[in-house]
Amino acid sequence: MSGSGIHQTLEREGLVTLTVTGRKTGRELPRLVQFVKGDAIPLVPFLGKATNWFINVMSNPEVKITVRGRTFRGTVKILDEKGLQETIALFTKKYGKRNLDNYYPTKDAAVEVSIQE
Repeated sequence: MSGSGIHQTLEREGLVTLTVTGRKTGRELPRLVQFVKGDAIPLVPFLGKATNWFINVMSNPEVKITVRGRTFRGTVKILDEKGLQETIALFTKKYGKRNLDNYYPTKDAAVEVSIQE
């Protein structure tokens, strides 16, 4: 499936599995995460910079995204302040401000996952 194929699949999903590599153990660590659709896949760590998967991708930006039983390799890019604000706006539009505030109490970090084709 091409990168565009994953984006078509994402349109029907609310959650994906993000698998990162543990910075201390080197083990693969899967986590269910919410996302918004874009050229890359924007994600917000629910506890911001203190979220374990976020800390792990700072050490190793290579990840896997699994959706509908298919796994895709990707690379994480940490977003700057402008990218963070744009991603927060996308999450607010998709999930609503109340849900965003309830599930993402710390909004100080966001990433994009670029899928390798």
